[in-house]
Amino acid sequence: MNPCPCGYLGDKDNQCTCKYDTVIKYRAKISGPISDRIDIHIEVPRIAHHELKEKPAEKTADMVRTRIEQVRALQRVRYEEHGFFTNTELPPKLIHEYCALTRDAEALLDKALVELHLSPRSYHRILKLGRTIADMELCADSGASVGVVPPITAEQISEAIQYRSLDRQV
Repeated sequence: MNPCPCGYLGDKDNQCTCKYDTVIKYRAKISGPISDRIDIHIEVPRIAHHELKEKPAEKTADMVRTRIEQVRALQRVRYEEHGFFTNTELPPKLIHEYCALTRDAEALLDKALVELHLSPRSYHRILKLGRTIADMELCADSGASVGVVPPITAEQISEAIQYRSLDRQV
């Protein structure tokens, strides 16, 4: 969705013409329960015309695809005995088994719960997203072992929280 009705809120080149109340009303069109069901909310800035013509950065689509396939394969094997295939499908009764946190991560998430007034659904989404971020790092670092499910770190939880931008907006 656009950040506001005119589409320029936060744009570095164009001035937003919307009033604060209009932006709040516009964003309220997506209710909390709907927003809670979306795993990742991020702001994507407009790309300048000249950047569209530039050669892609170091990470090509093929490299990204390969990494995602590795992570999905890891998750598929990890969860096959449970009858599902990805972290996003983790039921609440298994979240704490597969989404253990380091002490620092737990403290950070507890603070975010209070300060951002996160719903239980958002809390679970952040844990699952943190698990996926941890899995991506695991696959990138060592070629992951399915039996190893390391705890999610504060850095990984912090990244997961950052991907929930709609939870942070007033």
